[in-house]
Amino acid sequence: MKARALINDAAHSFGPEALKVIGQAFDEAWASIADRFPAGVSAESARSRLATAVLSIASDHSRNVAALKVAALEAMKRPWRTPGMTGARRHWRNLAQETRALADQADKEENKQVLLEIAGRYDRLAEIAEGRRSAANDQKR
Repeated sequence: MKARALINDAAHSFGPEALKVIGQAFDEAWASIADRFPAGVSAESARSRLATAVLSIASDHSRNVAALKVAALEAMKRPWRTPGMTGARRHWRNLAQETRALADQADKEENKQVLLEIAGRYDRLAEIAEGRRSAANDQKR
């Protein structure tokens, strides 16, 4: 299975404890959506997207299976295509705002902190997208 291979291949980026949490969050998230992905999307494609979502959200300090699972499932709800460069900054800023709203609703401080960390990463992606947009505009001149 390609999805599990993606997670196992991430061993060089995460410690063993974090990798265990990542694997468990993936398994639990998949169990809750295994029969609910868009028509025309193969199970393997959906599993790969979920694995990518979990890995993009996780850090080496990830220890909270529930928070990681929730964030990955939220990522899976989003459209299955990436916005173009012109909408990327806004896309990542919106995700950061949505994630902060989830953090405000978190019942545990640890969950809140994980979600705020994820929101910060979305902000960083927005900054990167803005930098690419500025560079592309400079090249056009």
